[in-house]
Amino acid sequence: MISAVCQGVGAKFNLSYYYGTPALYNDPRLTAEAVTSARRILGNPDMVIEEKPDMGGEDFSVFAQQVPAAMLYLGVVPKTGSTGTLHSPTFTADEEAIPLGVRLMSAFLTDYLRNHAKAAGR
Repeated sequence: MISAVCQGVGAKFNLSYYYGTPALYNDPRLTAEAVTSARRILGNPDMVIEEKPDMGGEDFSVFAQQVPAAMLYLGVVPKTGSTGTLHSPTFTADEEAIPLGVRLMSAFLTDYLRNHAKAAGR
């Protein structure tokens, strides 16, 4: 279309288009395993909330194109309930969430290794 318009008025153009961050695809099986681990660690199934997809961009999606992946959010809003948006200079995280995040990631990893070693006959 650009070519035809430019040709019609005798103009030239140079088009450069960047597609941006690809859509994130959470592997359903891996996501289910991570949710199971999270529910076990948190001890309260209501603390694990499965959200509907949204249109936010995330560079983690580049990794998920190469290997099965599951991206999970860790609630880190301070007790004051006030924070800026993620990746903004006004974002404030409750650092007390860090140990829980480490426990959750460790559980995901050990559960994954345990479950998949059994499946592989190891």
